[in-house]
Amino acid sequence: MLLGTANVIFWQFFIAADMLMVGYVTTALHGLFVVLQISAAVAAGRRTSVPVRFP
Repeated sequence: MLLGTANVIFWQFFIAADMLMVGYVTTALHGLFVVLQISAAVAAGRRTSVPVRFP
């Protein structure tokens, strides 16, 4: 999420470098990575919600 936010904050660099397509692609990929990481965390949380008994 941090990298995607940095892309948005420094968007003017993509404009100045005439690399808007790179900006669109990298920002979209960072958003996708955030969604995938959150879904993995939710799935892992569901698997580990069983109480563990220690002897």
